[in-house]
Amino acid sequence: MNPQNILVTGATGFIGQSLCRELIKNGDNVIVLSRQHEKAENLFGSHVHIVTNLEQLDSNTNLNAVISLAGASVVAGLWTKKRKQLLLDSRINDLNAIKALCDRLKTKPEVLINASAIGFYGIRHDELITEKETSQKIFQSELCQAREDAATQFDEYGIRVCNLRIGLVFDNDGGAFVQMARPVKFGLGAVFGSGKQWMSWIYKPDLIRIILFLLSQEHMSGAINATAPEPVTNEMFTKKVAAKFHRPVFFKVPAFVLKVMLGELSQLFLEGQRVIPEKLLAASFHFKVNTLDEMLTAIDVKESIK
Repeated sequence: MNPQNILVTGATGFIGQSLCRELIKNGDNVIVLSRQHEKAENLFGSHVHIVTNLEQLDSNTNLNAVISLAGASVVAGLWTKKRKQLLLDSRINDLNAIKALCDRLKTKPEVLINASAIGFYGIRHDELITEKETSQKIFQSELCQAREDAATQFDEYGIRVCNLRIGLVFDNDGGAFVQMARPVKFGLGAVFGSGKQWMSWIYKPDLIRIILFLLSQEHMSGAINATAPEPVTNEMFTKKVAAKFHRPVFFKVPAFVLKVMLGELSQLFLEGQRVIPEKLLAASFHFKVNTLDEMLTAIDVKESIK
């Protein structure tokens, strides 16, 4: 395949760093939007073109694809009214800036890959969820819905839009897995609430492969679940990680404690979604890591958690 010209927003984040390195490795021409120019330069050097504002790109810029990963972390603070607005603005403003760029470009990108999340589905208990399910009237769901709605504005240009509904992203270089596994290693692992809530996750290298796969799959658009085929419960996750470290799991954190401590944010720990990547499986995408056991082997869990 010929090298592509690809704009990545959120490029210095947990997913973005790995994605950009893979694009560079593939020989693509990568434009990085980052307010932290020095950080982006330290990460990627001269291998990418860094801009701090999309207005720095002129109307003759030729883009094959745009990948929008930008957005403030949903777990970095309590969901106060101010925090909720920040979470919303960080996602919508990114897509609006991309839209303003597309308004100016003489040649429009062919595809927009937009990072949404499985929080779109809200609270579903044991329900098996595919891309056909709808959103709910709770904040985590409405936040994802707003981001996906903002992406629909690109339809007017005939741009193919893929809304990636991403699960918990696991790897050994940071992110959710390291945060969740470190207490387990030191004998402080705990089951949250009933422990029966589902965790739909994705191995980061598989997520990067999904994004690259979608760049060339002209028939794929709309909502796409980016999760491993086999979700696990919170209790199963905690006990399997503990077994890797030969640690017991003595503790349970009652639901009411998390609700008092975290308020509405506690939904992310006490409720879950049992998500299946139906569209990717139907498109014959091959997951290298399908199960939690495979993931724990792939990342060499004992070495990764310090």
